[in-house]
Amino acid sequence: MVLTNKTYIAIGGLVLIAGSKGPLPLQEIAKVFHISVSYLEQIFNRLKNAGIVNGVRGPSGGYTLARPASEIQLLTVINLLSAQAFTRAYEGVDQTKGVHLLEKMQMQFSQALNRLTLADMLLADEGDAATPPPSGSTSLGSGVFGEQRG
Repeated sequence: MVLTNKTYIAIGGLVLIAGSKGPLPLQEIAKVFHISVSYLEQIFNRLKNAGIVNGVRGPSGGYTLARPASEIQLLTVINLLSAQAFTRAYEGVDQTKGVHLLEKMQMQFSQALNRLTLADMLLADEGDAATPPPSGSTSLGSGVFGEQRG
């Protein structure tokens, strides 16, 4: 798997939604990431179809989490939106130690990500809040993706 811009935006958007008091419009998320709403709609349609978020229609609509943050595994989101870096393109080629090492690394990386949830991201955000990030940083600690907390 490869962590793409889409996975970064999806996880960041989910963190923003989890921290909001009600449905969060895509326009608000798009402002944070400086991207178009139509690009964000592509990402959130996949999240919605996977049962990760719910869409709320109407003037005060937006997106909410479909289940508690502690039940949303980061690996699920990453697999949903990421490209496959460790493809089996080497089929038919002699299996070398290097290929086996890459497969082992991918398995360990996947196992580590499988233990992380959206709730863990929120806890990390709260833990970082006491330490100011460097100037220009997009650390979660200064507010999600660098915006100032009020």
